[in-house]
Amino acid sequence: INLRYKTIEDPSISITIILQHFTIFQREFLFPHKLSKVITHKGKKYINAQLYSGDLKQWVKTYGNKMVPAFDHAMLFTGHELYAGSIQNSGITGLSPLKSVCDEIQKVSIIQSTHYSRTVLTAAHELGHNLGAMHDGTGDANDCNPDERFIMYFETITFNASIPYSRNAWLFSTCSVESFKKTLITKDCVKVKGLAYDMDEWMLFMKKEPGDVFTPSMQCFILYGHDHVFNG
Repeated sequence: INLRYKTIEDPSISITIILQHFTIFQREFLFPHKLSKVITHKGKKYINAQLYSGDLKQWVKTYGNKMVPAFDHAMLFTGHELYAGSIQNSGITGLSPLKSVCDEIQKVSIIQSTHYSRTVLTAAHELGHNLGAMHDGTGDANDCNPDERFIMYFETITFNASIPYSRNAWLFSTCSVESFKKTLITKDCVKVKGLAYDMDEWMLFMKKEPGDVFTPSMQCFILYGHDHVFNG
């Protein structure tokens, strides 16, 4: 996720994503109230992202400041399929309140955890909403062409032979960057500021490019599952 935000080249803003804390919920009673139910539809398990967003907000309100260090955004990753409101709206992979990173309760997102790279893209996208960015081609981002398929494209970007390859899937449009600036600079609500990592550790990590860490076949495995290998 951090690599997506580090592509922003505007000198007036720098966004670094760091992990403050993570909690694995293995039992429902760890939540402050009974979780919204899981339903089965066409052989898959679904949860209502809108209701689970409310569950997460309640957890943040009740436990957030007691259990974890200061944080600016909370993400819930789930292996269930998501829908919004009704099962007919089951094509979503994430949900987050718009322009709400400065709200102590609304600074949350729900992410469907599927394949690694797709999950990372969804997380970067939903965090973008919470930081103030709308889908390209809509609202404040109306001047940015959605057909250029930047991170804030209206659906999860996948690659196939019928769509020309573009680096834009790893980049934010100028409209998104302007929205981030409006939210973060004008409201100045970020709690975690300054140097976010150990420089020696960072330099050691940066000796390898992202494509050097995983072989092409391993990338296929991560993205599409056990039965896929690179053939090139």
